[in-house]
Amino acid sequence: MLIQLPVAAARHQRALDQRLAGDRTPAMAEWGPLLHTVAPDTTRDRFTPQLAEQLAAISRAGLDARGVLRRATNGGPLPDDHAAAALWWRIQRHLSPAVLATVSTAGHSG
Repeated sequence: MLIQLPVAAARHQRALDQRLAGDRTPAMAEWGPLLHTVAPDTTRDRFTPQLAEQLAAISRAGLDARGVLRRATNGGPLPDDHAAAALWWRIQRHLSPAVLATVSTAGHSG
């Protein structure tokens, strides 16, 4: 698969920006403690800040993000690796296509 250099560079820069921000983003301040409580393995998942951004976007869309998260965590045990990504996979089932399209782009500017 051939990836255009500008696209790859933009993806890499986004990943670096997210790693630098880490748990200091407003979304992580709001959602991080709850995520780490309901799914402790999210503390080791690099996707956790992105999941926090998506939960914040769900909340901004007027949906019950905590309820959606609760339903996703009630779906059985999460994998040890990539727990946050697995949670996002489960959360997507509870969102309409319109909300999902909006939320999936949260934090993907530039």
